[in-house]
Formats: sequence, structure tokens, C-alpha cells
Amino acid sequence: ADIDEYISFIEPIFYEYHIPYFADYKVLMSEHPISLLLSSLFDMIDKGAFLKDSCMRYLRTGFIVSDRDADRVENHIIKCGIRGNMWKNPKYWSEEKKVFDSVTGKSLKYPDNGYLDGLRERIITPVLKFSKATEGKKTVRQMCEALFAYFLDIKLYDNKSNR
Repeated sequence: ADIDEYISFIEPIFYEYHIPYFADYKVLMSEHPISLLLSSLFDMIDKGAFLKDSCMRYLRTGFIVSDRDADRVENHIIKCGIRGNMWKNPKYWSEEKKVFDSVTGKSLKYPDNGYLDGLRERIITPVLKFSKATEGKKTVRQMCEALFAYFLDIKLYDNKSNR
């Protein structure tokens, strides 16, 4: 029998009832979350800009931020037209919250608490560090060391049980 036909039914049930299992099925390398993470990371560095598509592919891997935070970042970059070096500048990452005051009947503006800028920092810091570590001519060993340091920076190994 082809495991692909029934694995999507079995996995959630086994997970729900904490039943250990092993399913030997193939995942295309191009669809593996770590491959997607690296592919989008290299796109962001190679193109020298934080383009929306590369950034969102990077965030949607689940290794960098939660899905909820990825949605929040995506909404913000669309709303504010953030691209390229705007990712590096905190002034584009503050958000005013509008709250309607029912007593005065006016709309009040409150600055955010820096949450979006914190996300921005968490997203770009490892990318910029990896980019700097891989600039210019490097040996294979240096590239591998930079990649390993990047994995440590994003705490990839801490998240492995979540994938």
C-alpha cells in the first residue's frame, strides 16, 4: 500500500492519543522546512535585499517566528510598503494603535510597545550576521562554520522536536 494515501489520516490520530509510530515516507528535499529556510535565507542574502516573497518564505518555515507573528509581520510590511533596507531601520517598525474613546467620541493614538521592532530584530539579526560571516571568498569549512553558527543563532536545534 502507498503510505501517502493514509498517512494524513493516521498522523493526527496517533499524535492526539500519544501513540508513537514511525512512518517511512519520502519528503521532497525542496519541500523540507530546513531546505525552505536555507533557500529563502540565500535569496535574501544573494539579492542583497529583504524582498517580501523571500522574507515571508523565510518566516513561514516556522523556525524563526510563530505563525501568528509571521502574519503580523506580513500585514505590517504590506501596510507600510517595507522592502529592502527598510528592514534594517527601526523607524519603519513602530506602529500606532488607534483606540476609540467612547467617553470623548474621539479616536486616540497610542504608540506600540516595540513588539514589531523586536520581531524585526529577531528576524534580521541572524540573517545579517550570517551574511557578514559569508562575505567574500570563503573556504568550505568557513561556510559550514558560518551555517552552523546561524543554526545556533536561530536555535534550530532547540526547535527540532516541534517539526
